[in-house]
Amino acid sequence: MKSRAAAVALALVVSALTLAAPGDVAKATHANGYLMGGLHPNPGSATYSTCTTDLGIHLLWAWGPESWEDATDATMNLVYVEAAGGGCTDQAGEQMQFEGYYACPVGAPACHKVYSGDAYSHSTPPMGTHAHLLRGKIVFDVAWWKLQYKDPEHKKHKAAPAHEMGHGLGLGDHAEPQCTANTIMGQLVQNEDPCYQAPTFWDAIAAMGYHGYFG
Repeated sequence: MKSRAAAVALALVVSALTLAAPGDVAKATHANGYLMGGLHPNPGSATYSTCTTDLGIHLLWAWGPESWEDATDATMNLVYVEAAGGGCTDQAGEQMQFEGYYACPVGAPACHKVYSGDAYSHSTPPMGTHAHLLRGKIVFDVAWWKLQYKDPEHKKHKAAPAHEMGHGLGLGDHAEPQCTANTIMGQLVQNEDPCYQAPTFWDAIAAMGYHGYFG
């Protein structure tokens, strides 16, 4: 992905996706209007923190941003920032935590929140009008998390932070289950394993395309 030829090839794929018919992988290209300021318009790096001192939980939550970095071949550079003594820091662009001051809608296992006043809108061709996300918060429902923790493979524990990090990188939700939508941005289904625990190829190029990596 880092070579000029690869970038051009991926740009053509992005263009093709925008013209594809409903019901296919083009669903992964739905935008939510936010782009991370550290990654756009001049690709650099963005930061995240996991807001927990529990190593096991930290590793599962960190799967979200790290899986996006892997999916984009480190082109989208996501750097972990730790507060003194561990836990959360306001210096991170994406903060992951259990429900606290910010809560998810009833029944939602996890959600992505944008700090009020921490996004600003502007227009940059060819992305058009959008908001730069300076800080966001990924919130997990405690009861759901403990219930899913019984799964020794942690499939939903990996899928949830990867999905929510997708919102931080500019992708929107899809009403269909993951398997139907062919994207990490699809919905998790109760009592069923997720089809994806990391971003798909289509998710990765969609996020990169929205951030201007293809010109």
